[in-house]
Amino acid sequence: MPPRRASELEKLGPPPPTMTWMKAAPVLALATFFYVLRFIFEQFWFFGPALVGVVTSAALGGGFIGHAAGIAAAGAAAIVINPVVLEVAGTVMAIAVGLLGWIAVWFAIILTNPRLFKTEPKNILWSILGLGISEMPIIGMLPGTLATTIAMYHAQIKKERAELKAYQAQAAALAQQERDARIAEVLQARIAAETAAQEEAAIEDQEAANDASYETAYGEGRISGAAGANESVYARAA
Repeated sequence: MPPRRASELEKLGPPPPTMTWMKAAPVLALATFFYVLRFIFEQFWFFGPALVGVVTSAALGGGFIGHAAGIAAAGAAAIVINPVVLEVAGTVMAIAVGLLGWIAVWFAIILTNPRLFKTEPKNILWSILGLGISEMPIIGMLPGTLATTIAMYHAQIKKERAELKAYQAQAAALAQQERDARIAEVLQARIAAETAAQEEAAIEDQEAANDASYETAYGEGRISGAAGANESVYARAA
């Protein structure tokens, strides 16, 4: 028995993979986390003393005394520690956090969505551009890595949605063609069966008519033969 040929719908294969914002959410959340952490270090001249106050308040158990001590500690840290020192330390930490965040986002994309770089190699340049923006001390507060990651995912989602829509339209058209072909086959089989039945009935009718004609002719022949025999008897008697 020859193997069954694959239909056009089977040849089309499974639907293409499609990225969604829900699937991209963990990577975007990771990029957002590192952006917020970097922003804190970018503004470390403010968040540094504030962090001292929070730690002091938490160490004292909160409450009125803890909050008061925290505020006092934050004010003292802002006065005692040179703002330039805080700014320089914050900038260094912001650069380190920005690089670490870029690496973390890069590996997260490779592990969860390698198509982002395989299908669109230019996204590698976009990612490097985001790193460059986030590593510049002057404009480092801009969400470079986060913005480029969102832009890359937006382009991918838009493209893959269009591909999925085209696939679904093609699959629907092929499925309709197969249904039409099956209906045509059923109709042809039915017509062939009806034609065969009609031909068989016609043959049976013809055979019945032939039998009737034969019987009629045979009967007439016997009558004619009997009449001839009687005439011969009468002639001999005369």
